[in-house]
Amino acid sequence: MKVPSIRFFSKENVKKSLKNRNKFKIAYPEYRHSAVLLLLFEKDDEPHVILTKRANNLKKHKGEISFPGGKIEEGDESLLDTALRETEEEIHLPREKIEILGELDDMFTLTHYVISPFVGYVQYPFDYSPNKTEVEYIIETPLHVFLNKDTFSEKLFDFHGKKFPVFYYQYDEHTIWGATAYMLNQFVEIVFGFNPSAHPEIKRLNPEEFQ
Repeated sequence: MKVPSIRFFSKENVKKSLKNRNKFKIAYPEYRHSAVLLLLFEKDDEPHVILTKRANNLKKHKGEISFPGGKIEEGDESLLDTALRETEEEIHLPREKIEILGELDDMFTLTHYVISPFVGYVQYPFDYSPNKTEVEYIIETPLHVFLNKDTFSEKLFDFHGKKFPVFYYQYDEHTIWGATAYMLNQFVEIVFGFNPSAHPEIKRLNPEEFQ
């Protein structure tokens, strides 16, 4: 598989790629809804993604690498509002600094959440800092990490007789996996046409298949 070049990255191309498709939405009332923000910026002439290492004192997913985001709460006007609010709370980045470029497909987790991913862009340089009650530290991750088959691996997971791949990306000492890796995989497939998975046909589309 030919690895695409990030030289052709621009926020305009990302916006166009996300606009020229139909987002897959999951309406499943038994699952709780949440939203995350895949936030892009350009530093040293290279696109980056903001990831966070979750604090070790959290009850769920402690110490894992994730996007800013969380579950929808009372007072949120929309799932986009949820993603922006959580970003402000977790990394102290004001929503006014963020340009929304589009959305990825909804995905579900085996912990009974539906995640709605939004893609945003922030002009570098910008001020931000981790909320230490939720985030141990912030990881400025070069986008090329997710366009390199050598940083990627996967394992087939069997759940009640249904198989689906779990993706892993390695960046220095950080292992990015699970839902975050799945969304990054979809992002680079949509924008760059690159998917290193041996099972690209298996998608998490129907939660009922995993009951």
